[in-house]
This record gives sequence, structure tokens and C-alpha cells, in this order.
Amino acid sequence: AGVMFNTLNSIFSFVGVVVVIGFSVPYALLLVFPLGIPYYVVAERYRWGSRDLRRLDARLRAPVLSFFGEVVQGMCVIQAHRATAIFETEFLSHLNMNARSFIAFWAANQWVTCAMETMGAVFVLFASVLVVYESSTGALSP
Repeated sequence: AGVMFNTLNSIFSFVGVVVVIGFSVPYALLLVFPLGIPYYVVAERYRWGSRDLRRLDARLRAPVLSFFGEVVQGMCVIQAHRATAIFETEFLSHLNMNARSFIAFWAANQWVTCAMETMGAVFVLFASVLVVYESSTGALSP
């Protein structure tokens, strides 16, 4: 849910910027379509990759939770046989695999956030240049 929220937040921020700048500088709307295509491409790539990464994370989280539950139930027997170190090593192995998938998922989330914000910043840059140009030519009044 957090990933979808971040993606939708970026998209709605972009739409808000387009509307405000469209009222101020209508020529800036010519930039919406050329910048909208990369937005769509990034969103589609992220959606497919995110789905696979979430599936991988869920698949690698199950052994961690299962193993933890089994260890908690058999803690007396594990301690009686003095096998705590063996189970600790195995648990850390499961946890390490799960952490790798989570880090990949987090990195993909950060990548899409950076890409969306960069494209929004490029649009604001071009709109700002247009505002300065129109104000210097007298076409835009304060």
C-alpha cells in the first residue's frame, strides 16, 4: 500500500503542477505530452517489477516466520540439546535471504520515486524558463 501511495502521490503532484502552470503559462502545456510519455514508461516498468519483488519478498518471508514459530515451540528441546547456535545460524540465513529481497524492493521504490520527482523537476524548470521569457518580453503581467 505504501508503494502505491508513493506512486500515486508523485503522479498527482505532477498533475497539480501541470494545472497550476497551465493557468499561469499556457505554452508550458506543450511540454506535458513529451514528459508524460516517460512518466508512463517508468510507471509501467515499476509496476511489473514491483509485483515480482513483492511476490519474492512474500515467498522469502514465509520461511522466516515458519522457522521462528517452530523454534519458539521447540525452545526447551533446542536448549536441552545445546543446539542454540545451529538454530541461530539457520535463522540468520533465512533472515538474510528475506533482507535481500526487501532491500531490492526498497531500492526499486526509491528508484521510481527519484525518476518521477526528476521528471517533475524538469517540467518545473522548463515552465520557469518560459515564465522568465514571457515576463521579459512583456507577455506576462504581474
